[in-house]
Amino acid sequence: MEQMTFDDMEILTPEKIAYLRVEPSLLETLSKYYVDENQLAYADTKSNYGSVTLGRTRSVIFRLKMQGAKTYFSVSKNYARLLPDDTKIEIIPSDQDYIRIPISSAPDIDQYIPSLQAILGAQIESYPSEYGCCSRYEQCSDAKRCVNPDKGIALSCYYHKNLRAGKIFYGKNKNV
Repeated sequence: MEQMTFDDMEILTPEKIAYLRVEPSLLETLSKYYVDENQLAYADTKSNYGSVTLGRTRSVIFRLKMQGAKTYFSVSKNYARLLPDDTKIEIIPSDQDYIRIPISSAPDIDQYIPSLQAILGAQIESYPSEYGCCSRYEQCSDAKRCVNPDKGIALSCYYHKNLRAGKIFYGKNKNV
């Protein structure tokens, strides 16, 4: 039996603990969009934030701040419409591209899971396409979804977005 050392153990920050509460729901959302779970990333930053990002471009889905005088998570102000109508938000002059949603502890984030899933879905839908389609376009058309085993490539495929929207240009299911 191999013995673990202190160096082998991951130290869980309060931000990482809050992230781990929502991670299963975010992974469920990735699966719904046929996006590989490895496209989701969490990182603690030097400024005591936790940052949750998507894909190679590391598009920020949300940030967590659970240490210090104010604890909150923040999302791009572009996604304010995906939060519940009664959500208390704060806008800080030095960070005007983000809105902060105060939470007092990690379990408080649970009530925002549907909103975070919607934000992730919106991020996936708006992810920049690097190319039109790959060589599997007919197989994808027949399956009505992306079948590329490299879901990182699939995330950057424009035809993948068309398939999710129900637009099939090739094969036995052609409808456009």
